[in-house]
Amino acid sequence: MPLVWRASLRHLLRHPWQTGLCVVGIALGVAVVLAIDRRPSGPRAMVLFLPGFYLLVPGASGLIDVTESVAPTFSTGSLLNTMLIVVAIALGVLVAKGGEEAVIGVIESRRSRRSEAR
Repeated sequence: MPLVWRASLRHLLRHPWQTGLCVVGIALGVAVVLAIDRRPSGPRAMVLFLPGFYLLVPGASGLIDVTESVAPTFSTGSLLNTMLIVVAIALGVLVAKGGEEAVIGVIESRRSRRSEAR
């Protein structure tokens, strides 16, 4: 088992409350975003979700890169990695949104066929 996996597993086992609270926090965050999304006057879920996601994932990696940039052994590979993370998130959101619209289109066409058949 790689060292990172062992360290992660050891952390999860030593801090079960922290792990549990993390899962509860994520679940509550998703529930609040979806509840706000259902209100007609509220912003869409994507608008609420993406800023937090961008702060969490590439933000942490970018912060590490900025602090390491003053070190004499700084390599641009880690900075490139952070930029690739941002691009991957953006592409993933675009693909997921396209897939969502395709599925909604299929569902609506089936509903319209069923209503015409009656």
